[in-house]
Amino acid sequence: MEMRFDPMTGKPIEPKTEPESAPGMKFDPMTGEPVQSKAEPESTPGMKFDPMTGEPVQSKAEPGSALGMKFDPMTGAPIQSNTGAEYNAGMNTAGINTGTGKKKKGKFAAILGVIAAILCCCVVAFAGVKSGAFLGPSGKVALAVSNTFTDIPEVAENMKGINLLNEKAYTVSVDGKAESNSINVTYSSKTNEKQFSGKINVEDTPEISFLAGIDKNKVKAEIPLLGNKLFIYDYHEEKSGYLKEQLGSDTLDAIDKACETVFSQKEQKNQTEKLAKILTRQYKDLKFKSVGKDSFEVNGKDRKCKGYQVTVTEDTMKDFVDALDDFTSEELGDIYDQADVREAFNELRDGFDGMPDMDITFYIYKGKLACVSFEVQGDELQLLFKGGKTRTQNMELKADGETLMELEGEVSGKTEKSRLYVDGDKVLEMEYNAKTGDYELDLTDDVRISGTLKTDRKGFEFSIRGDDISGTVTIKKGAEIEKYSGEEFDIGNASESDIYGLVSEMQDMESY
Repeated sequence: MEMRFDPMTGKPIEPKTEPESAPGMKFDPMTGEPVQSKAEPESTPGMKFDPMTGEPVQSKAEPGSALGMKFDPMTGAPIQSNTGAEYNAGMNTAGINTGTGKKKKGKFAAILGVIAAILCCCVVAFAGVKSGAFLGPSGKVALAVSNTFTDIPEVAENMKGINLLNEKAYTVSVDGKAESNSINVTYSSKTNEKQFSGKINVEDTPEISFLAGIDKNKVKAEIPLLGNKLFIYDYHEEKSGYLKEQLGSDTLDAIDKACETVFSQKEQKNQTEKLAKILTRQYKDLKFKSVGKDSFEVNGKDRKCKGYQVTVTEDTMKDFVDALDDFTSEELGDIYDQADVREAFNELRDGFDGMPDMDITFYIYKGKLACVSFEVQGDELQLLFKGGKTRTQNMELKADGETLMELEGEVSGKTEKSRLYVDGDKVLEMEYNAKTGDYELDLTDDVRISGTLKTDRKGFEFSIRGDDISGTVTIKKGAEIEKYSGEEFDIGNASESDIYGLVSEMQDMESY
């Protein structure tokens, strides 16, 4: 018989003279002594035992308890699952805490994703409010969301220069440097042609310069490092070369369509309008109801705010994914399956399996948001808009009454100051001068970034300066297109021998 030892003293335990233990005999884990139990019928498969005594745990018969029943590891007693257990199990698998403790930040991060989707629909749907397409609670919510996020501080106001990208002709320039590496890129866009040009310098490697673009018929690229060639691809003509043999007609047709979309501003506008209609339709399908008033702090005082609530279900989110899936499939064509986009949407859709119902309540004060409250299975997340010069100047994110994040801000003359706290610790501080566009950003005690963010008559400018790093992005109205040079090489119609000949030339240049 196997010798047993006292786990507290390490001394051997002298067993009492007993008949040889029967298979399945249980022992006290603290003493090693066999546990005597009343005569019982032989345990059935799946019988649970108390790990501290070895005694079988008697449980009341429950319908369906034999398959998939969960047991308390300390008592062996069956645990009755709650609604949404499968969804929570999936969230735990993804590393999201769905426990009953005070801090559920991972879970609330997932919740914020749902809120972001609803807010996005609200903003897009706002266009319908002004035309009278919405009445009642849904229209009031859409209008409040729009009013809140268009009432923005000066630092955000100066981002409006990005709207120059909607002009018929504009130029975007990007210059960056990090230690001995640098990049200089310019994108020029006109109605009849679009073009990239630039230089890339990486330490201990040759400089790479390039000129590439697209017009109404062809894609062109000139890369001196690869020889005196002008690579062209005609996305309107039928292909007959090695590229078609390798990729197939369906793939080339998808590439041609993508090129046409990139070139055509009209096509891009059509895509944007289609997507806006989809989001608006999804928003219109939401059923809002009035839920009375509640008090929240706005501009330093408690205010009575009217509430409007919508319940978001598993079907709501899956319908949203289905709509985006259909849109993407239609726009991408054959590339949709070849790029595994279908699989990505399926995984996103499966992520909402078993999702419990979620109540989102929008509290409104004077036409703007005061609070967005999110409740699911007894947990509550609140995004509070405490106001100031703008409604978003001071904000707070709370989970079950506990502050997770807080944004504080104030304005003095043309100077705006903001501080961001996470769990009570300051993680970011920014000072911005609206007159000059200069800003300073403190991330930690050792990391400070400064630069410029402004929009004026010349255009938009954003620059950043830090230790061993600097960069500038500018957007200006108007564009100039550079001329191409070099011997044309038609990628779409090049034969196999042409391709291998080109590769051989490049290898000779590299060895030289």
